[in-house]
Amino acid sequence: MLNRLKQIYSDVEFDLLRIKTQGDEHDKVSINKINTRGVFVKEIQEAYAVLSDPEKKRKYDQLGSAWEAGTDFTPPHGWEGIRYGSSRHVDLEDLFGGAGGFSDFFQSFFGGFGGSRGATSQQKPDYSLRGADLEATVELSLEEAHRGAKPTFQVNAAEQKKKLTVNIAPGARNGSILRLAGKGQKGFGNGPRGDLYLRIRVKPHPVFDVSGKDDVEMTLQVTPWEAALGAKIAVPTLDGSADVSIPPGTGGGRRLRLRGRGLRRKDGSRGDQFVKVDIVVPPRLTDGEKKLFEELSRISAFQPRQSHTQRRAGR
Repeated sequence: MLNRLKQIYSDVEFDLLRIKTQGDEHDKVSINKINTRGVFVKEIQEAYAVLSDPEKKRKYDQLGSAWEAGTDFTPPHGWEGIRYGSSRHVDLEDLFGGAGGFSDFFQSFFGGFGGSRGATSQQKPDYSLRGADLEATVELSLEEAHRGAKPTFQVNAAEQKKKLTVNIAPGARNGSILRLAGKGQKGFGNGPRGDLYLRIRVKPHPVFDVSGKDDVEMTLQVTPWEAALGAKIAVPTLDGSADVSIPPGTGGGRRLRLRGRGLRRKDGSRGDQFVKVDIVVPPRLTDGEKKLFEELSRISAFQPRQSHTQRRAGR
């Protein structure tokens, strides 16, 4: 069992060295995925349960992984001189080698394990292992991301579900990650708790699309006469409504800007809101509307395709 424990830590130390030297961004966010592997945590707990209890250690020396069954063990012929039980002291520094036991690199991640030489097997080992980090996702509306929010969400910690509430400042963005120190898994021994990394997901909005990083955009449907004659129309914003002016002769697809009506930034400033004009023709015309359009068609000299034809002819 001691050899297995040593091998586990050797494998994990190699993984941590790879992360530190290669600088993998994903592993930086989830670096403690290494020590959340079930076999790692399970065998750590079993090892310390055995090493810290003389009676359990004696049974393990005799019976191996079946020590909990309590079966008596009779050594085979020739093994009588081998000593078992609490008289044999195991020093974790000897187990993992080196003057200080674990390497300095390994201790920088897990805090190392204590236990001075000469201690008796009856003493409880003094060890420190940082708890695993956790990850969770919380969903916000676009308005909540803009104004700030205090959502409650659920995380799984040590196979138990718990609810947490967090304050999210105004200016959150989709995909951003918040680090909540000390909200991860409980540490082993004297080790501190891990951290919780909270990923923010901003839900799609029925009116606005996020344009770039700080701007929002919406589509405004207008009538042909509003586009032709100009108009002032109230449009929704993230903070209520505002008037947008449609200049006379506005064409379809034109983008109008409302400055300072976009998403809030962390420094308190804001992006802009863009309003894209969509000219909508009535699907059915009344007799009066039809007559007006016919009259407009008769008297208007406007030729929208003429400039296009002239440009092609001039090539």
